[in-house]
Amino acid sequence: MAAYWSEDDFPMTARKRLLDITTGVEQAPGFDKPWGIASNGEGKVYITDTNLGGVVIFDMNKQKVTLLGQGQMSQGGPFHAPVGITLDGNGNIYVSDPRRNRVYSFTKDETPRKAIGDDKTLNWPVGMAVDDALGRLYVVSGRNHNIAVFDLEGKYITSFGQRGGGDGEFNFPTDLDVDSHGNLVVADSMNARVQVLDSAGKFIRKFGQRGDRPEDFKIIKGIAVSREDNIFVVDSATEKILVFNNEGEPLTSIGGTAVVAETMRLSPGGFLIPQDIDIDKNDAVYVVDSMNKRFQIFQVINEEWLKSHPIE
Repeated sequence: MAAYWSEDDFPMTARKRLLDITTGVEQAPGFDKPWGIASNGEGKVYITDTNLGGVVIFDMNKQKVTLLGQGQMSQGGPFHAPVGITLDGNGNIYVSDPRRNRVYSFTKDETPRKAIGDDKTLNWPVGMAVDDALGRLYVVSGRNHNIAVFDLEGKYITSFGQRGGGDGEFNFPTDLDVDSHGNLVVADSMNARVQVLDSAGKFIRKFGQRGDRPEDFKIIKGIAVSREDNIFVVDSATEKILVFNNEGEPLTSIGGTAVVAETMRLSPGGFLIPQDIDIDKNDAVYVVDSMNKRFQIFQVINEEWLKSHPIE
């Protein structure tokens, strides 16, 4: 488990620390309002920051932090307030900006590609997911209470869902992910439930309700599915990550309230208004701890991980 606020959180040699002190290097800038997160599983972590108006990129290999988005857009100008972020199998980056009703895409090397969607197809786009097998980009259109579907070149295909509490209906959905069967697992936030649909939007099952039991929801924000098809749900009101199996049966929870002062970076594992979650191909879990202005990394401990990390 680890937590990152800025470039200063990378391991620093004594020599570099001394050089920074003697040369008067200022403290590295941190987050302002981090929101969405995605990892490529190869050392890069991408975090949208709505107040910075860009995507903060943590390069764990080079131990550098850079910003993507300010003044770099090929269409539509820079971001207004980026929220959602996801990657496809080629490493292309997709960033949703609800204020502009667009999804902006970049290549793996961070070159702008195109703007996706318009005011007709998207209304407050937030969470996204890619199905590489089908070549589909699924976008949660929060104020349309539906899911918009595009191909990976940005061509609009269809939408499904409408506002309501019935099966396959949504009430301000916030996020989604794709499981190993190609099904969509959707955070139906104001209905306080998770819905599972097939790739065409046909209802399969649902679970969850608003309440005070350990497995109940209050305000769902982010959602991610592990390679074992376990479902990780961010509840920003309880400040926990709730974990379920693929049938919706509760397994465990992570976190609880932790307020971290700027001068006292403690309480790893706790959150203050967590917003988003991602699980990469290495089963590492990344959580945006928004009001603590950081992200945290956890590791799923399964048989595959134990084979490569034996416990003596």
